[in-house]
Amino acid sequence: MGEAHSDEFLNGIIDNLNPELHHLILAIYGTKSTKILKYIEGKKGITVLKNVPRPELHFIDIHLASLLPEWTHVAVPSKVMSTIAAGASFLFFGDKDSDSWQINKEAGWLIDAKSDMDLQIKNFFENLTNSAIDLKKDQAKLISKALNEQLLKGYLAISKLLD
Repeated sequence: MGEAHSDEFLNGIIDNLNPELHHLILAIYGTKSTKILKYIEGKKGITVLKNVPRPELHFIDIHLASLLPEWTHVAVPSKVMSTIAAGASFLFFGDKDSDSWQINKEAGWLIDAKSDMDLQIKNFFENLTNSAIDLKKDQAKLISKALNEQLLKGYLAISKLLD
């Protein structure tokens, strides 16, 4: 959780989490992590881990990613890309015009940083269904496959140029 990420978004998720329905796994580090770890003290439905091994990322239904609007087109929320590679869905807080959202939006949900965050988070949880999660995960797998095919085509094109 570095300078480019929103601790307010994560706090909003924590505040709206229903521990009877949802469980948040936090593997957090960075400049804002101490503040978040303090914030979750005494809250139910949250487990803190040192990390989640890459081969286990697909077990998480929805990954959280954020990118503050002023960081759009400056930084990439790597969590979105690792989530797609794992075939999992994500909830993204940021600018709807960001590349990360535009390329991967079929596999996730958006909390638009330019609109009422609290209302959007409440609506997200109220409308969340298992079938919607499954659909987003299926889309993530398709996006991952397409990106890998694009990468392979790029390598082949470079190889041809070098021959």
